[in-house]
Amino acid sequence: MTANAMVELSDALAGAVERAAPSVVQVAAPRRGSGIVWREDLVVTAAHVVRSDEARVRLHDGSERAGTVVGRDLATDVAVLRVEGDAMTPLAFADASHLKVGHLALALGRPGRNVRASLRMIGVIGRDLPTRAGARLPLWIETDRGLPSGFSGGPLVDAQGAAIGMSTDALVQGADLALPRDVLERIVDEIVAHGQVRRGWLGVAVHPVRLPHGLADQLAQKSGALIVGVEEGSPAHRAGLVLGDVIHAIEGTPIRGPEDLVSALRTRIDASLEIGIVRALQLESRTATTVTRAA
Repeated sequence: MTANAMVELSDALAGAVERAAPSVVQVAAPRRGSGIVWREDLVVTAAHVVRSDEARVRLHDGSERAGTVVGRDLATDVAVLRVEGDAMTPLAFADASHLKVGHLALALGRPGRNVRASLRMIGVIGRDLPTRAGARLPLWIETDRGLPSGFSGGPLVDAQGAAIGMSTDALVQGADLALPRDVLERIVDEIVAHGQVRRGWLGVAVHPVRLPHGLADQLAQKSGALIVGVEEGSPAHRAGLVLGDVIHAIEGTPIRGPEDLVSALRTRIDASLEIGIVRALQLESRTATTVTRAA
């Protein structure tokens, strides 16, 4: 790369920071992290930063405002704050469909008074990732190195200063990820409308288990979800599910283990479901009506 090309790249990255900086805020609730101006009166940040119902938000001009926590979703590490005062400047988001592994990006944060930037490369663009708290991410982005301290909740931006996603270091052990706009938008809309992300709840604890060969061949699947706990009064309890039952299907969709069960229940809120089980080596079915439960 020539010296002129390096200067042009350097200027382009500095310009990207300048364009995005007015929409990157500091969040203290009471831990300090970063946040993204999502709407003129809303800030999105990482849920693990928010430990109280109130927050202080420091803007680009150094002023501080009071914020109220609209809601949090620990399963996806997203929190939404409503901020008092004049309209803020929302951050523009890029079309993630054009993003490629190898593209340069900047993680931005405001752990102190000033915006900070960290240059990195898009290392992975993945799909269908289970998180430690039981959610599944339909799309996620990982860069080539970890986030600096205080950057969680801030944006990952492209070379034009448009946001690629919200950065978090708390979703998957050993990985710092960015949640793209499509994923964030669904979560934020749920939190704004309901104060939480609603998920269907059955009331069982399960472990993966291999099915006996005969049943595995009959069902065309090798494993299921063994029930090791049933909460008293839960939909599962009312449906007659008991310890030792193996869930192999919900509404005809194969359940091969805990992750499949979480995925099957995620969008089935207050729904009557046919649950296929194995009990004493026999195939049976039960009907359970899920209830809404925040993750």
